[in-house]
Amino acid sequence: MFLFLGDEMMEKHTKVGIVTIISDNYGNRLQNYALNSVLNDLNIKAVTCKRKYYFTSKNNCKALVGSIMLFFYNYIPLTKKVINKSSLLSSIIRKSRFVQFNKKYIPFTNVVLEKSYSDIDQKCDYFICGSDQVWNPYYSFVSSFDFLSFTTSEKRISYAPSFGVDELPETVKGKYTKYISEFKSLSVREEAGKKIIKDIVGRDVPVVLDPTMLLTKNKWLQVCDDVKIPIPNKYLFVYLLGNLSDEEKSKIEHLGKTYNLKILYAYDKNYPEIYTAGPKEFLYYILNCTLLCTDSFHATVFSIIFNRPFIVFKREDKGHSLNSRIVSLLKLTNLEERLNVEIDNNNLLNCSFEYANSVINNERIKSIEYISKSLNDN
Repeated sequence: MFLFLGDEMMEKHTKVGIVTIISDNYGNRLQNYALNSVLNDLNIKAVTCKRKYYFTSKNNCKALVGSIMLFFYNYIPLTKKVINKSSLLSSIIRKSRFVQFNKKYIPFTNVVLEKSYSDIDQKCDYFICGSDQVWNPYYSFVSSFDFLSFTTSEKRISYAPSFGVDELPETVKGKYTKYISEFKSLSVREEAGKKIIKDIVGRDVPVVLDPTMLLTKNKWLQVCDDVKIPIPNKYLFVYLLGNLSDEEKSKIEHLGKTYNLKILYAYDKNYPEIYTAGPKEFLYYILNCTLLCTDSFHATVFSIIFNRPFIVFKREDKGHSLNSRIVSLLKLTNLEERLNVEIDNNNLLNCSFEYANSVINNERIKSIEYISKSLNDN
């Protein structure tokens, strides 16, 4: 049986292996789910490759313990009170929610990529690496596997990978040039990545949407529609991956007072309901917030998808800016004024998403066409 994708035909049994970062990070899990979902919608069987740094015996043990604890946490109020008083136990609950999300939404290979890559290679027709910062030169776990070096060039496709930086350090340019030049199909998530690839291998590549934006708002609402957690009527949700400076904290407190918003900090151990949140709960908090303060790319994405007002803070790591992917997103959606915005601006809660919604709809079509074409060109 064949499916028409554009002007091409694809066998229904086509199987694609997804190679991405696997971690207990909201954006990471949600982009993984989104890419898997899009491939399934194209009638392609997708499977995410297990990685050795995540699927360890220690992590597997924590997942087992966590699944048992989560059951009691959800159904026995006294257990919930006890767990909420312990940071360690709360972190295990959070871990178990990620495990639960993975089990429900993301099919994985039975074996670990780094240990059985030849077996996995034989079972997949193509491999897609991305999205997320799979090519970040400062991540210690990034290896040749993230460039699909274990398979032939004809099976290598990148979808929206991010370098996470504006330029590559000289120490990695040689190997990055070799790896990237061997791809059948290349795309990136940001303009900075497009420039890097042009500079090192001379190829013009398309900038495509992060997988999370390939799904509509209604699709994401289906993911979090069964979340039942108490939330204030009006609140400011703070999700920062970088360290919170005194200046930023002062800004956030000022915003809370100005707009009469309760401030909810993600990862705050003083608020167990938030601290133990999994990917679905993370969506729920953004969906219902009055205002979001963040330095996260994916938190910004979901603010735009859900049309929630937001402010983006700067973030750096080891002296390198980590805002390139957010800047690209804000330029695309004509929302650049949301970066480093003045907190005394009286229009902070008045954010127009009309243009953003339109451009994302158009780019979504182009991005899915890129996937379809990459899987059909031989």
